[in-house]
Amino acid sequence: MFEGPDLDAAERRVDDWQAGFEQRAAQARELAGRLAQLSGAARSDDGLVTVTVGAGGALTGLELDEGVRR
Repeated sequence: MFEGPDLDAAERRVDDWQAGFEQRAAQARELAGRLAQLSGAARSDDGLVTVTVGAGGALTGLELDEGVRR
């Protein structure tokens, strides 16, 4: 079915596909690592409460201003 130059071309094409898949997998791993490091913070309108959440939405920080005692 494949012989000579045709076989070589097919092997190069498979090698190129594999390299492309491996590169995309590495990029996906890098992106997943970067996304895992994301966090977000929000402050109440009066500035008394600040919360921080991680990439999964879990609370990672809570700051209460002294004014919350009032």
